[in-house]
Amino acid sequence: MNRHAAIGRRIHERREELGVTQSDVAKALGVTRAQISNLERGVSGPSFRLLIGLERVLGLTVSELLREESLSLESAIVGPEDRHTVVPPYAHGAHIELLAPVTLGKMDPREVVLQPQTGRMLGHAHHDDEWLLVLEGSLELVVAGETYVLAEGDSVYYRGHTEHAWYNTSLYPTRLLWLRVSSAG
Repeated sequence: MNRHAAIGRRIHERREELGVTQSDVAKALGVTRAQISNLERGVSGPSFRLLIGLERVLGLTVSELLREESLSLESAIVGPEDRHTVVPPYAHGAHIELLAPVTLGKMDPREVVLQPQTGRMLGHAHHDDEWLLVLEGSLELVVAGETYVLAEGDSVYYRGHTEHAWYNTSLYPTRLLWLRVSSAG
């Protein structure tokens, strides 16, 4: 099965499991029903914007959607050449590597590099809890209206449903270890 077909199958299965139509998903994502049909049939693959939207609408993480079928679901060793790289449209200047090709339970580890003066300033919330560790540089983080400045070595945990935003205010890149943990189920 090709990669697009495997992703499409997971989208279709989850949509059916939730009891929603292609039209329902399309409306929630602001795309056409035909686009959802093409995704489910493996005719095309999702853009990062659609992956993030599908994550929100279907309750599947990006790692769950992109997981490699051939890997063991018990463990996985991932080399740098095996990592998926994504560039989110909501955070210009952010480079994200998915550190696991499969979701081994409820964790979705990512390495993030934020270029100077970039980030996500608009507050957002979702269903996954998050933990961050600043590996290099600094990060301005707003959680529930409170502003924190994290330095190298600092970490933070917050519930995903809490409105939050982050920004690299420095003149140097910031490197983070970011772990999303599903709070569903």
